Amino acid sequence: MKIFKRPNNDTYKALEPLYEVDVEITAEELAQIIADRIAANMPTKAQLIAATHVKAKTMLLQILPLLDSLQVDALTTGETVLWQAQQTPLSEVIRQLKAGLRDVADMDLSSYETAEEMEEAIQTAYFALAIQAPAQVKSAFAALVPK
Repeated sequence: MKIFKRPNNDTYKALEPLYEVDVEITAEELAQIIADRIAANMPTKAQLIAATHVKAKTMLLQILPLLDSLQVDALTTGETVLWQAQQTPLSEVIRQLKAGLRDVADMDLSSYETAEEMEEAIQTAYFALAIQAPAQVKSAFAALVPK
């Protein structure tokens, strides 16, 4: 639809290509047409949540192979670390971090309104896990840092 403002008038001319006809529309009708077109191109909240979960899982896929490798090494060596104020096998720490990462990738985002807020919530949760990670596995979390 092509819309033209009529000179010296408060109406608009809309050329509807399907019908090859001119239609008179008011400014209010034009505003509604524009609002409808904008709304049609705006993703729904469910679509924003789904897209954010896809991004979160993509980030997760960058980290998990590194953590898997570190976990195998930790199982082989039997290394322990001080974690949450107690000596814990490093392999168990990594298992818990991986579970936390998976939880973050599936976290409830319904309380956020925009894609930016959702992505920030995911990043914050990932960084909270990275901060808890012992020094031996912090390098795996480097994949979370935006490039």
